[in-house]
Amino acid sequence: MYNRMNMGTGEDAAYVPKPEVSVEKIEQAVGFGFTPRVFLEEIDKISVRDFQFQELFRIFDALDRHKGQLVFDTNLSKAQFQKTFGDEMTRRVKENCDVWEFGF
Repeated sequence: MYNRMNMGTGEDAAYVPKPEVSVEKIEQAVGFGFTPRVFLEEIDKISVRDFQFQELFRIFDALDRHKGQLVFDTNLSKAQFQKTFGDEMTRRVKENCDVWEFGF
């Protein structure tokens, strides 16, 4: 069963599942002495103008601050990733990830 959050009031209220990964959960894990580890698929599908992008940046930042592990995949090249996600996100990836690029 999902833990849900209310996204409105009255008859128009929409209940959506809370995200499985959040900055708050990362910080809670660190508080319990765990090293946070996050695995994400196809992050290139996120629009850089969306709320999702802002949350992804917050997660990357939290992992950077707490020396967590980040594993993700994308169809973007390194140059495309930097152009799409910007310098701050790219810096966090370069400093915290072993980047593997496969060209077929």
